[in-house]
Amino acid sequence: MKEYFTERKDILAFALLVMLATTIPYLIGFNVEGESWRFTGFLIGAEDGNSYIAKMLSGAVGNWLFRSPYSAEPQGGMIAFLPYMILGKLTAPPAQHDQLVAIYHGFRFIAGVMVVFSCYDFLSLYTK
Repeated sequence: MKEYFTERKDILAFALLVMLATTIPYLIGFNVEGESWRFTGFLIGAEDGNSYIAKMLSGAVGNWLFRSPYSAEPQGGMIAFLPYMILGKLTAPPAQHDQLVAIYHGFRFIAGVMVVFSCYDFLSLYTK
């Protein structure tokens, strides 16, 4: 049993190291932000990242159901992107955009650690 927990601690250390390495560029982006340049919180796939921020903002203003902004037809909404809608409910003005980005990256960090554990558990079924 002690071996199991030692193995888990090693996996956790690796997962935290991986997620820290992937978070450093975003922290640098926030630190170089100035009066003439605003960092939106994303380096790769900024359009995709900002669409998640928009979904979180939709949740922040009270929505629970997703409605496509690209349709002129009336919509009843559907349960989609619910984790992002719920995360948006944790924010409030002022500086809401900064809160949304920080919560998004916190969620990304925690989910990334969980992915490393999941991949390890899956691979350990087939390898020694």
